[in-house]
Amino acid sequence: MKYGMKNPFCSFPPGSKEDYFPHIDGNEDKSVSRAVFKEHRFSFFWWNRWTQEKRKRTADYIADVVTIDFHNDLHFPNDDDCDELKDLDLSKDFDISFHSWARLNGNSDDHVLSAAYLNIIGNVYALTKQDFDKREFTFKDKYEKEHKIFVFEDYEELGEKLGEINTDHFILDIDLDYFVSEEGQHGSPEGWKLVDDETIINCVSKGNGIIGIIGEKLDAISIATESDYTGGLKNSFKIFQVIEETLFDENGNWK
Repeated sequence: MKYGMKNPFCSFPPGSKEDYFPHIDGNEDKSVSRAVFKEHRFSFFWWNRWTQEKRKRTADYIADVVTIDFHNDLHFPNDDDCDELKDLDLSKDFDISFHSWARLNGNSDDHVLSAAYLNIIGNVYALTKQDFDKREFTFKDKYEKEHKIFVFEDYEELGEKLGEINTDHFILDIDLDYFVSEEGQHGSPEGWKLVDDETIINCVSKGNGIIGIIGEKLDAISIATESDYTGGLKNSFKIFQVIEETLFDENGNWK
């Protein structure tokens, strides 16, 4: 039996929340969307939702993604995965929500290139703590369009690259597990250590942080709490609070 969504307005992936902020450049005709959710693969849904909305007004809209993640999450979709992706109707939120939950890799490591394969996103700039054998490569989507993928292990190096490129739109994607300094036992809060608050602030701030570099071209922020990889909800909430208080005041305006 095939099921659909009884309430078309509740087709977000499980546990997702979206809100909006004034644009950092002060333009009242623009805003920045933000989605917060548990599983990082749910980014696939939100990137598509934002892109499809933008393309209703600008048909060739595309945003580059800056993704910050302990893991690199750059797993290539295989042939079967690509066949499923080709069958998706990108205009149907429920279908994309279900696919991001049930059909993308449960380890949340193939959503980035799956989105690139469908030309939902443009180029990718990945800051990761995990070894990756390629620091730069191209990935062809289903239209044979090339997407450039850049991998960085150093924040300063990422910042230098972002300062060099010429693009009109960015999505900032943050997996909170990036701010883990020492992994503990999964399923237990024991042994996990986080970086200090100053490290988080320096990474994301409007000063010398990533927001300071891409802020005026920022269209959206996706945040995966990934509490299984931070040592529990308490650690995820702590990291999130530092980011929130670094970027926004109590009224939700940019600091």
